[in-house]
Amino acid sequence: MAAAKKEMVRHFGRFEYLPMLMHDDPALKNRDPWMRPEPQAAQWVLSQAIFPGEVFAKDDPIVQGHIALMQACTRKMFPQRRAGYGMRGY
Repeated sequence: MAAAKKEMVRHFGRFEYLPMLMHDDPALKNRDPWMRPEPQAAQWVLSQAIFPGEVFAKDDPIVQGHIALMQACTRKMFPQRRAGYGMRGY
C-alpha cells in the first residue's frame, strides 16, 4: 500500500487519486496530447478491486480518490471519454 500511496497524484489541485499508469510510463509523455491517457484511463480495474469492499475499506484514501475522480469525469451519471483501457481508453 505504501507504493500505491507514493503513486497518487493531485487532480487539478482538488483531490488525490491513484492513476492506473505509473509515473514513468512513456505514454504520459507522448508529444501528441490527444494520445496521452486521461486521468480516468483504466480506472475500471480499480473499480473491480474496490467492489464489493473486500480489498479496501470505504474510507481508504485510494477509494475516496477513485470516487472523486469518477465524479469529476462524469456528466449525467455517465463517464465521459476514455474511462477504459488502451491508448484511446476503449
